[in-house]
Amino acid sequence: MKKMKKKYTGNLTSGSLLINQSIVVAGLLLNGFNEKETRDKIIEDNLFQVSSEATTKKYLSLIFLRYKHLPTDMLNFINSGDELLCRMTLFYCVLKTNTLIYEFFNEVIIDKVMLNDCQLKILDWELFIENKILTESEIAGWSKITQVNIRQVAIRIMKEAGFLENVKNPQILFPLLPYELEEELIKKSEHNIISILKLER
Repeated sequence: MKKMKKKYTGNLTSGSLLINQSIVVAGLLLNGFNEKETRDKIIEDNLFQVSSEATTKKYLSLIFLRYKHLPTDMLNFINSGDELLCRMTLFYCVLKTNTLIYEFFNEVIIDKVMLNDCQLKILDWELFIENKILTESEIAGWSKITQVNIRQVAIRIMKEAGFLENVKNPQILFPLLPYELEEELIKKSEHNIISILKLER
């Protein structure tokens, strides 16, 4: 029997924006390495500078998931762009591969901004998850520990992307959408993503 494809994928129980690691991968790909060669090079030379090969492999899987179908121009944004362009491009990758974060921004963060409420609370996330449990059997099957881990990772990613001031006091911020990235997303007709990155309807 064919397995049902999971809607809420993206290894949200671990990882983060992985900025430094993502730059390393982008650089190798732009220098002509294919995926296997990139994986082998990073593992053999410990280019991520982590303590275990298992962690390196986990990060590589997450990064290549995010880079799936990413055009060369956008890899260049990550490898050669300034800090803002790199972060926002990586967060675009997260929105494309993590349905939960996409929906949280679309259904909660933007609504709060529209109401001039820029203080993100744990309750906002918990209510969001409770509503998802009612309609999504996959999320209903998550343990409480998994829910907490996913919340912590999601908030860390939002902070690293520049949308939250800090983790302990998560005030919603409004990072600029770089012109280069916006132009690329317009070409791809990614208007919903543009709205999320600009925190507007």
